[in-house]
Amino acid sequence: MRAFLSRVFGVVLVLGSVVAVAWAGIRVPLEQVPKPAVKTVKDRFTKAEIRFVDKEGKNVFEFAMQEGKRQFDVGVTGDGKYLHTKEDVALKDLPELVKDAARKKFAGGEIIEAESVVSDEAGATRTVYDLLIKAGKESHSLTVDAKGKIVE
Repeated sequence: MRAFLSRVFGVVLVLGSVVAVAWAGIRVPLEQVPKPAVKTVKDRFTKAEIRFVDKEGKNVFEFAMQEGKRQFDVGVTGDGKYLHTKEDVALKDLPELVKDAARKKFAGGEIIEAESVVSDEAGATRTVYDLLIKAGKESHSLTVDAKGKIVE
C-alpha cells in the first residue's frame, strides 16, 4: 500500500509540474525568438531591458522587461504584432470602479492580486484588470475593465 501511494504521489507531482510549465510558458533564449518579435519590443520599449522570454503558445512570446525599478511583461507574436503589456498593480492603486465591481461580484471577498493588461485594439488603447479574489476558502479570477464592467 505504501509503495502504491508513493507512486500515485510521484505521478501527481510530475503532472503538477507539467501543468505549471504549460501555464507559465517555456523559457527560450533570446537568440531563438523570432527577430520581428524582438524588434517590436525593443522599438516600443527603448529604455527597458529584456530580462528573459517565455514562449506562451505556438506563436506567442512574453518578454519579461525591466525599466529602472519597474517590471512588466510584453506579449508579442512571432511576426512582431504587439498584443499587450501586463504589470502588477498595488491594491491601493486600483481604480475604485474596479474594486467596486469585485465587491459586487464577490461580496465579502478580498482582492489578493491585481494586474493591469494594456492592449491596442483597433487603434485604441484598452486597459483591463485581472484580479485574484479570495472569497471564503475559494479563490476566483475576475477581469474588469477600467469602467468597472466585468469582462467575460
